[in-house]
Amino acid sequence: MDRDEKLVCLKHLYEKNSKHSQYQSLPRSLRKIFPDIAVATKWEQERMEYISRVLDITDKKLLDIGGNTGYFSFEAIERGAESVDYYEGNQIHADFVKLAAEVLKIQNLNVCPKYYLFSEESSLKKVSSEKFSVSQKKYDIAFCLNVVHHFGDDYGEASDINVAKKKMLTCINSLSKVSTWLVFQMGFNWCGNREKPLFPNGLKDEMKQFVGQGTKGNFNIVKIGVPVRRGDVIVYEDENTENRVRDDLLGEFLNRPLFIMKAVD
Repeated sequence: MDRDEKLVCLKHLYEKNSKHSQYQSLPRSLRKIFPDIAVATKWEQERMEYISRVLDITDKKLLDIGGNTGYFSFEAIERGAESVDYYEGNQIHADFVKLAAEVLKIQNLNVCPKYYLFSEESSLKKVSSEKFSVSQKKYDIAFCLNVVHHFGDDYGEASDINVAKKKMLTCINSLSKVSTWLVFQMGFNWCGNREKPLFPNGLKDEMKQFVGQGTKGNFNIVKIGVPVRRGDVIVYEDENTENRVRDDLLGEFLNRPLFIMKAVD
């Protein structure tokens, strides 16, 4: 395909209907190419600005688990990452990222069109192993953003919510052997189902306790970013006594804390 054909294909892939489609906004590099394309947003830019204030991405090796349409992978490359391994089991999203990397002439973004295999304990569904992959590489920073609460749906098997929560922690803890730093976020509801809350009261403190106690000995929580509304904009700020309180006016997603964690030596 020539460049024009690739651009048409890219737009089609981004707009194609699939599970978790149009979940992320486009990175800056692609927004320049598609300034008029309708995009969704989960405050990717705001999250990335906070992450970049806490962690220096320059010359780092990154792992992006469940990377969707690649916002954080592309932004990491633009911010000077040495390389990014992007894992995504949704073939449409993976095809989009691979083609976008070609268009942008990015060579240090490795596209892995498979679900990331956290560990042997994940009790994966009985599907072809070709759909799953585990990296033996070591990374400086791993992104695992809004993935693990889908355990038992998009990947893995769990008989009930308590089993699922234990296996979520197994997945998180396994990353301490893979990466020095972990940028982590999860939802309040099992598989995104509001009728299956993971925490009784849906509080940030409940999630913080779950993550902090459940990863003790594997990770230390270094920073927690909390989104707050400042006038007409959303910004992520360090957790404090005020913003740690649930704000229902912001909606479920903007009540999800953003954890910056460091593996225990």
